Amino acid sequence: MKNRKPQIIFGSKAETLERLRPALKSAVVLEQVRFDVAAWRADPEAWLKQIVRTFPACRVAVRSSALAEDRAETSGAGRFRSVLDVPTNDIGQLRQAIEHVIASFGRDREIQAGDKVFVQPQIADLAASGVLLTRDPETAAPYVILNIDRRSGRSDSVTSGAQIAFDTFYLTRSADLTAVPAEVRACVMLARELETLTQLDALDVEFGIDRMGVVYLFQVRPIARRARKFHISDQALTTELKRMRTDLVKRFRPHLRLLGRTTVFGTMPDWNPAEMIGIAPRQLALTLYQRLIGRRAWSAARAQLGYRDARPVPLIVSFAGRPYVDVRASLNSFLPAALANKTAIKIVGQGVDLLRANPRLHDKLEFEIAITCRSIDFETHSPRLRQAGLTDKEITNFGAHLLALTDNLLRGADDLIDRQFAALAQLETRRQKLLQAMPDDLPGLGRRVHLLLADCERYGTLPFAILARCAFIALAWLRSLRAVGVLSTGEYESLLHSIPTVASELSHDLARHAAGLLSTEDFLARYGHLRPSSYDITSPNYAAAPELYLAHQASSVAPAAYPDPQVAVALLESHAEQIERLLRAAGFESRLAHLRNFILRSIPAREHAKFLFMQNINAALETIAEIGERVDLKREAISFLPIELIERLATQSPHRAARRAFQDQAQIYEERWQLTAALHLPHVLRAPEDVDVFQLEEWTPNFISTRRAVAPPVVLESGTHPEDLDGRIVLIRAADPGYDWIFGHTIAGLVTQYGGAASHMAIRAAEFGLPAVIGCGETIFESLCSARLVELDCTNKKVRGLP
Repeated sequence: MKNRKPQIIFGSKAETLERLRPALKSAVVLEQVRFDVAAWRADPEAWLKQIVRTFPACRVAVRSSALAEDRAETSGAGRFRSVLDVPTNDIGQLRQAIEHVIASFGRDREIQAGDKVFVQPQIADLAASGVLLTRDPETAAPYVILNIDRRSGRSDSVTSGAQIAFDTFYLTRSADLTAVPAEVRACVMLARELETLTQLDALDVEFGIDRMGVVYLFQVRPIARRARKFHISDQALTTELKRMRTDLVKRFRPHLRLLGRTTVFGTMPDWNPAEMIGIAPRQLALTLYQRLIGRRAWSAARAQLGYRDARPVPLIVSFAGRPYVDVRASLNSFLPAALANKTAIKIVGQGVDLLRANPRLHDKLEFEIAITCRSIDFETHSPRLRQAGLTDKEITNFGAHLLALTDNLLRGADDLIDRQFAALAQLETRRQKLLQAMPDDLPGLGRRVHLLLADCERYGTLPFAILARCAFIALAWLRSLRAVGVLSTGEYESLLHSIPTVASELSHDLARHAAGLLSTEDFLARYGHLRPSSYDITSPNYAAAPELYLAHQASSVAPAAYPDPQVAVALLESHAEQIERLLRAAGFESRLAHLRNFILRSIPAREHAKFLFMQNINAALETIAEIGERVDLKREAISFLPIELIERLATQSPHRAARRAFQDQAQIYEERWQLTAALHLPHVLRAPEDVDVFQLEEWTPNFISTRRAVAPPVVLESGTHPEDLDGRIVLIRAADPGYDWIFGHTIAGLVTQYGGAASHMAIRAAEFGLPAVIGCGETIFESLCSARLVELDCTNKKVRGLP
């Protein structure tokens, strides 16, 4: 951050605006009437007359300008009241508005001599309004962060936390503004002029834009200084972004081993790294996931099932430490192996273009973009395949290849699934022998980690990837049966709920434990290896923190009924004639018995396989923790080391400098991770320019702080004041300043359904260093309301409910 002495511009809110008014060129500062509380008390009638005389027959905004607002250390944003849309021809209403603002200052003895009220005309029917920050308030990274409401016409929608949709833009200081919307460009130009006038480059700016494009400055204040977990230099971030742009230019070009002229990169397609390890994982979690899934297992599994072999291309790449799926590689791997290249190129190109045009589909690649199997509704894909340039003959040929691949899987399901579980059984046997036989010196621990992971990839994640693909095909079939009307939505949901999985077993056993029907020891004997973030060594597993994961009160209520697969059998049999007819018409040799068996086996098999191979990952992580103890590194520190560095112990003799080498590398990688965490990037990278400027998708929440919390949720509805919020994550739909009382409790975290990065609650949470998710949207919010625990990981931009 620049270290220049600011000009004498900043005073109270009203004073700052008054001083800027004659100097500002890029925006209008409205005329004001300003008075302190003592002057108002002495002669309110005189001030009312002056307001009416200055702003006759119009509507005004009555605002606070208190000494406690906008200090360098604390922002005070939203602390005091503003009253909008007050008619000056209604003296009673005007008087009441002023009294409301003064009342928000506190009791009379708390009001300071400099506390003022000021009145300005209200601009009606704005084309846009919002808040612009010239640095990231969490890390001070040099980003312009713009929250802009282009829908409501209000001036306070962004700051108030109102239930109004708005857009968020991120721009680096070197961003090219020629392609951004005019209103965004106008806001950035205003920010740049304010930086020049104030000699500060960390500003919080509130603005409005009328229908003629005139920009109005409503407020500007320094972004409050606060203790930060780490500091990022502007040069380091600028250099990293430059490297990333250069790398992306090359990666968007044609690939030597893949079909398709270009690609896009997403955080959630295919193997979904954003969900599994977060968008800013530490090196150990990132490299573990790449090693076990994204390096070979993902493509090897699909090749075994009859898809195109994409090896040795990795699926998951990282940009400045952030994981992205190469969508071109993913789409290649979903093509039947025997499909002609000419046809395959068109399909890959169409898939990339579809995601480029609809980035919100990035977490729905296998259902909305890629056509990965033959099901009942294949013909519905024909229009977009024709748009991709496929002839009718090529579409028919593509369908025939998918038919052969899918039919083979349906008819060979038992043998295929049995072989995967035979491999998983070897994983269990080999792990037990390995844990008993391997010496526990430093090289021995390194060899243990290496062998645990090698076995995990061969006997764990590879079988899991095969079973996961089968489960996706099973779900695709159920969705297609619903799409063509064979299954109703109720039947579809009932069928899925009737298939028992490890997840339903865990939920059932949690209920049994709560009811006193299952001991803690027995519960942990089966589930103790699980942890909320499976690849994160700093996340305690169930065995290490049973008081956290089993912190529920004993209950006499019996566990819920266990899922009954016979319900699924009966549902499918009730439509046997229709399904058999559809199978024959599509050319399948498989019959209902094959399809039913495939669905009932593959869906639970995927979950069970994951449950089993996670035992190897847990054993590897706990062994890595032991290595950390030998080299004086706690879990927090060793989480920054890439797995390759740790596995290197397996091939090197011990040396005296090992401890120092590990410690030095941990520090280096931690510093690099701090840069990773400070970056802002879109979930879908469609061009190198996305590194510099992008619009956040509406469904993307705003994460506050770099902290993580796992705690029970408590939902606050308007007007409720629960007695005990301590240690809980508070859920509020729309958190206006009236909810500030929650900060008087030692809450674990905060989630709001509505809000933005510059809203009141976002700023308050940042000041307290509280982990918070502001504006998560309806879907996420509703899912959290019914969760037993909520995991909130702000660094990795993850929020989810735990059963």
